[in-house]
Amino acid sequence: MKKIFFLSLFMFSLLDSFSQQRTVFYVSLLGKDNNPGTIQRPFATLEKARSVVRVRSKQNHSDSVIVYLRKGNYTLKKSFSLDSLDSGKENAAVIYSAYPGEEVHINGSISIPVNRVKPVFDPLIVSRLVPEAKDKIVQVDLKKAGLNDFGKIKPKGFGRPYEPTGMELFCNNTAMKLSRWPNDSLVKTGKVLDPGSVPRNGDFSNRGGKFMFDQLRPQRWSAAKDIWISGFFKYGYADDAVKIANLDLLNKTITTEQPHIYGFENGKIFHKWYAFNLLEEIDQPGEYYIDRENGILYFYPPTEQLTSIELSVLETPLVTMMNVSNVKFRNIIFEGSRGIGLYIERGSSNTIENCEFRNLGLVGIMIGKGIRPYKNIQHAGTGEPASAVIGSLYSHLYDNTAMDREA
Repeated sequence: MKKIFFLSLFMFSLLDSFSQQRTVFYVSLLGKDNNPGTIQRPFATLEKARSVVRVRSKQNHSDSVIVYLRKGNYTLKKSFSLDSLDSGKENAAVIYSAYPGEEVHINGSISIPVNRVKPVFDPLIVSRLVPEAKDKIVQVDLKKAGLNDFGKIKPKGFGRPYEPTGMELFCNNTAMKLSRWPNDSLVKTGKVLDPGSVPRNGDFSNRGGKFMFDQLRPQRWSAAKDIWISGFFKYGYADDAVKIANLDLLNKTITTEQPHIYGFENGKIFHKWYAFNLLEEIDQPGEYYIDRENGILYFYPPTEQLTSIELSVLETPLVTMMNVSNVKFRNIIFEGSRGIGLYIERGSSNTIENCEFRNLGLVGIMIGKGIRPYKNIQHAGTGEPASAVIGSLYSHLYDNTAMDREA
């Protein structure tokens, strides 16, 4: 009797699996968008697959749809956007999946052939490099590689909005780091000559701070034009990163372009800083600097063999899902952008399954609206809700703890 019962269960499950019919489309880097989307003749883009799925949805088909992506890197020049027209049904989801056994990347970066890497020959550049590392540092002409948008380094820290990063470098699928000094520590802030304006107290005149330093290292930075410092300038919980407006090597003072939210102060054990974004400080494997004026990337390659070079370009989310239901992403690597990996708003019954999010400028997955960046740095306030950005969300939540983010 027990054997008959189990046999009946097995047959029921088998019949149930056959009853759940699925329509399958294929996308391949070797495909064409005028193909029918079969495994032999796949589409070339996600966008083409999306448009075909939309047509099926209008025809009220009741079966699930799987879009299989064949192996490779699918580079996006704009967000892959899904809306209510792209939804599946309660028992018939729309699934975007890597083909079984194949590795699929959706990225917002540009790949640079390794053979574009050249030694540094310009004597003016060589003279600025750290002597012990100058034979290790290489360069890539980004403009010759077709790149002109290098992004901008922006102030980052306590009370500041979260915005896309500038262009970042990834070698062998690993994030490299902007050159900095000191490499693994911070140095003491000298006497503060001007605390700068204090936005926390309502002073939005945007006057940077000015303080002294007693280190010899900055003497090497006389030719640098885009130097930034990061550290703890007032309180130990409020880090910040600001640009140097004036480096006075004679009087040993630093004047910052932006104010710190609480103003600058010295004297506490945590009043320390480090400098970054300096050609002169590339001295470890993995460090890099982008000369945005001339479009040249300088970097110290990783210790292992250099097999790939990626530079982040896309600033909007890789994928946006707005008012979408019953959509699944499976077994996909999302990577290499300046912003958010995947953004969901007003969604329901969506699944992100066995996916990897890496090498992104902001966050992997964001669910619900953020706040349009405040014009001024501020600890708290009320801002304007905005889709697909983080912006000044954390400052807004201080005064609006019950915000409906329409997640």
